[in-house]
Amino acid sequence: MIKNEEEKRSFSVLRFFVIYSQSTSLSDAMYDLDWYDIPVQDARLLLIFMSRAQKPLVLTAGRFYVFSLKSFMDVSRLLYRCCESFCRKSVKC
Repeated sequence: MIKNEEEKRSFSVLRFFVIYSQSTSLSDAMYDLDWYDIPVQDARLLLIFMSRAQKPLVLTAGRFYVFSLKSFMDVSRLLYRCCESFCRKSVKC
């Protein structure tokens, strides 16, 4: 069971990256269907779904910065270093 807010946030970020990685392979999974044996109208819908699935699901900040696992880890490390530096300075005072 998730106990505190930090664990909840970490779990949410992990879920997002799992969804991101699975969304990129969705188009391949749809192509593997027997799309040539289904009615034309359904095949057209499948084509629309496949074209949308080729664009991966992303999390953005202000529509200009795309979060990835690497960028999330970089930002997390930077924030940790800043907090650590701030705490060291405040303890010395």
